[in-house]
Amino acid sequence: MFIEVEQLTLDPKYQRDPLEEIPVREENPDRAEILRILREARDLLARPYGWVKQSTIRHRSKQNGGGYAYCAVGAIHFAATGQDGYTDKRNHPEWAAASLVAEEMGVYRSLPDHIPEWNDHRDTRKKDVLAAFDKAILRAEEGA
Repeated sequence: MFIEVEQLTLDPKYQRDPLEEIPVREENPDRAEILRILREARDLLARPYGWVKQSTIRHRSKQNGGGYAYCAVGAIHFAATGQDGYTDKRNHPEWAAASLVAEEMGVYRSLPDHIPEWNDHRDTRKKDVLAAFDKAILRAEEGA
């Protein structure tokens, strides 16, 4: 036994695919921008008194050269945005740069959210942070 079903017509506003409205991130964000962020962040950290623990950014006294010192995350965020703060997941090149550094630091699941723990660890030294940035820059140059 078959029942005849009437063809329904949907209102046009319900015919669109809701997935089409979700913004899609590029699979390979601009490599030049990632490299710029990594290099600028490394330069900020490499300056005398340019690296700190327990803070994303800290004002340096005049006897320490003035200006600011950054933790690894703070340097990445400042290089990407020119502002103090933490890495922004919505800024894809910034997040990609932080992910490369996190991977070289060997932090949990290579998530940038775990960079502060590594940066602030009692055994972490400035040379360790700069080495992680150097490796991340090399990987970005190779297109990783």
